[in-house]
Amino acid sequence: MYRSAFSCISPAFERMMATCFRPFRIGVWAPLALIAFLAGEVGFGGGGNSGRALRGRGWGRPIPPLSIGHPAWAAIVSIGIAIAAVAFLLFLIFAYLNARARFVLMNAAIERTCRLGGMWREWRDHANRYFGFNVLLAIVSFATLLWVGFRILHTLISAGVMHGARPEVGELLSGLIGPIFVAISVGLLLALINVFAKDFLVPIMGFEGRTVGNGWERLRGIMAEEPAEFIVYVITKIVLTMASWFVRMIVMIPVLIGVAIPVGVLVVAGIAIAKGSAVVGIALGFLGFIVFAPLFLVVIAMISVPFAVFFESYALEFIAGRVPPVEAALRGAVPYLPVPAGSPITPGLPNPV
Repeated sequence: MYRSAFSCISPAFERMMATCFRPFRIGVWAPLALIAFLAGEVGFGGGGNSGRALRGRGWGRPIPPLSIGHPAWAAIVSIGIAIAAVAFLLFLIFAYLNARARFVLMNAAIERTCRLGGMWREWRDHANRYFGFNVLLAIVSFATLLWVGFRILHTLISAGVMHGARPEVGELLSGLIGPIFVAISVGLLLALINVFAKDFLVPIMGFEGRTVGNGWERLRGIMAEEPAEFIVYVITKIVLTMASWFVRMIVMIPVLIGVAIPVGVLVVAGIAIAKGSAVVGIALGFLGFIVFAPLFLVVIAMISVPFAVFFESYALEFIAGRVPPVEAALRGAVPYLPVPAGSPITPGLPNPV
């Protein structure tokens, strides 16, 4: 049965309550917290820009020229390559873990539990294909960002800003508006693709045994039948996300304060015992950070569990009536294994263990 975006909210909420609170099971909640973190559902984001405003009598001091033959270039290039290599390696690791966690989260929402080890193994093949798609999406994002960055830098250099010139604001904006428009447009498009991929492509791949390519073809056919419903889904999800942020902050702030207070008290007490020693103070501050940072991540992940399960359930409830095997899995009472990619699809029938 097809469900509208609005009618999916109530069953998604009931599924979340059954998974997280009826009953509350720390043995389910803890692995779900890890999966929510790896799947990128912990709610991190935002952050202000604390850069200085352009003020005073100029655009700032001229940047001294650094010729290619300057001795500092070798160090700059070496450090840049090392940082890029480490960042790329970390990206691959977390992108792979994210792909595996995305399928586990889907399965956990369907079964209302989390068989972490079993689910992690069962969805390996599909997650590997989804990982490749995520890497491709990241390459497109990085290439766009790189192009926009070079265009903005070229505009600033051409206007003489890097050497202390003061070009007209209108002239400068005319050169920047194009790259900024491209960045915003591509960013919104990639964000929409990512939402449809994790919400709809993942269950289509898993429960109809499709690869990434024909999974998108299947989703495109579904969307073509009722495009308005998918537009309403996106709008509804944006509203629900904003509401969830408000609720999450209400819960998160007092909990984090409760975690930070004892750590802060211990650091201050240590400094007092050390009679104000700067070295001891720095060491205790660093120790406090080491203790607080993991606690912060754990608290954020634990708080994010019901939100992650709700939004996963919301997507599944919406797509279920349009993809019969997902509907069968949602209404069943036994675990389901993924359908191997390329295998025959029997609409409406689940794939029981």
